[in-house]
Amino acid sequence: MTADQGGQPYQLPWVGLSALAQPRHRVGLTTLGQQPETTRCYLKSKSISGNAMMAPMQELPKRKRLPHMLPAWVDRSDPIFVTICCKHRGLNSIAHPDVFQTIRQTLRIYEESRKLKLFSLTAMPDHIHLIARWNHAIGLGQTIKSFKGIIAKRHDIDWQQGFFDHRIRSSGELRAKTAYVRANPIRAGLVKTEADWPFAYLRGDDNG
Repeated sequence: MTADQGGQPYQLPWVGLSALAQPRHRVGLTTLGQQPETTRCYLKSKSISGNAMMAPMQELPKRKRLPHMLPAWVDRSDPIFVTICCKHRGLNSIAHPDVFQTIRQTLRIYEESRKLKLFSLTAMPDHIHLIARWNHAIGLGQTIKSFKGIIAKRHDIDWQQGFFDHRIRSSGELRAKTAYVRANPIRAGLVKTEADWPFAYLRGDDNG
């Protein structure tokens, strides 16, 4: 079992690239269930009769949605690591050549229009990792919203609301986060090496 940044845990059998070629929404990742608004925990105990029983514990609080606005004191040239997740986790909605082509074309257009500068992209079956510098005059949230809209319209992908973002504060952290993103398909058991995963992009000039 593994868990990815910004997503729920899921069980990953060895499916390989041949399995990903199957029709969309019918492959590969076995979900352990959608995470509810609140998570109820249970503690195993025994009743007076000696039979095992599950005693409910208190519900965990809902995770707050935080704003994606950049504080005034933050260096606006810092790269930001973004994760965008599909609403239905554990299904292969993204790791298809036609979907990835649309993702790359859209991001290329965004680069040409100076909305972002892309460092690294990895498209997993049910989520996307991006590392980029973003044009904060346009706004990170607005850029991600329009990107999700384009992919959803062309490929009927249902996204989770919002996205996860993390500001990268140093060149060392950039290298570490880039390596983490590139190794995602290996950790998921989808391929043996980074080069075997076709749904990824890495800019040659990693340090911008």
